[in-house]
Amino acid sequence: MSIEAPGILPPASFLDKRESGFLHFVKYHGLGNDFILVDNRDSTEPKIAPEKAVKLCDRNFGIGADGVIFSMPGTAGTN
Repeated sequence: MSIEAPGILPPASFLDKRESGFLHFVKYHGLGNDFILVDNRDSTEPKIAPEKAVKLCDRNFGIGADGVIFSMPGTAGTN
């Protein structure tokens, strides 16, 4: 009896190496809520797309959070 391995399997998640690099984040929680905070001060565009943010917030297959907060760069001389 022989079993053949399937050809190419789809990636298990968006965290597959071909699709992602590193995302530096901190998770904050308090009073029943928790959020993923991403330091995004080096870019005016969020580092991850909304679909990926939803996957990160998944409590079973992601980090688990109520939402993602991006720390964006200041404007007009602000920090």
